[in-house]
Amino acid sequence: MTFYHYTNADTLPLILANRTLRFTRADLLDDESEVPFRSVQLDQRRFFVSSWSRGTHGEAGMWARYGDADRGVRISLKEVRFPWSLLHVNISRETRLHKKDGSPQMVGLQIRDVRAPYEKKTMFGTGYVLLPTGADEEAVFGSDVLYATNPEAEVQRRVTLTEEGMTFRGDATYAARVKGTAWADQAEHRFVISAIKGPLMDHAAEPTRYSNALLDLIEAGSASGFANFSPDVPYIDLPLANDAFEGVIVTTGSWMPSALRDALERSIKDMVPTAIFEECALKVRPRH
Repeated sequence: MTFYHYTNADTLPLILANRTLRFTRADLLDDESEVPFRSVQLDQRRFFVSSWSRGTHGEAGMWARYGDADRGVRISLKEVRFPWSLLHVNISRETRLHKKDGSPQMVGLQIRDVRAPYEKKTMFGTGYVLLPTGADEEAVFGSDVLYATNPEAEVQRRVTLTEEGMTFRGDATYAARVKGTAWADQAEHRFVISAIKGPLMDHAAEPTRYSNALLDLIEAGSASGFANFSPDVPYIDLPLANDAFEGVIVTTGSWMPSALRDALERSIKDMVPTAIFEECALKVRPRH
């Protein structure tokens, strides 16, 4: 299977040079029916999405909507590769509260032997902390979108809300992979990550200070039932594997000027010598 991603000509060199993929917060996506309800436990702002297509059936609409109105590019990959790693995280401390047995209550973040599509250092961003969704994330991380007549009802089939909290049957990021049937021509394939609010500082520059600030956030959040604990950042750039773009096919839009196409090809070939360049087969009549 081939996966397709449409973007503008200025963005592509940045993607290739940085080897990162931009994930957009779910409440900023086009479809207003996405993750259509909000609670403390299930907030659309905690999901970040990278959208691809697994076919070209709706190619004309994709070029018009996401390919810079036929002036952009489409990248095609047989596989979208991420740097999967086994995460071990233990950031915790004692609080002033005590359990019934007299021992101090702990607060913090613990992740034990969970595979995720990013390394530990990537988890801790400025304003957010990435959270792996479970032991089966590698199997479901990239999945097709389900197109439903009633997206809200479809998601609620898997969610049980009680006084104690929420139970989600299956993959929690499933909630961000349901759209209305009107979008079905896009044949969308999504990668979804989950995040919570983090300290507004650079973890790499000040790891100890960052950890202490994160513990302060978690302790304050637990007191309020973790209300308003979603990130404020509009997007997250996730690193890709070092060989992610080997053999990439770059298709240029039918309205891209030839001079720009030639300059773009030279630039891309410098970064990814194995890149293959093609021109879009669509012939779009000029708009006036």
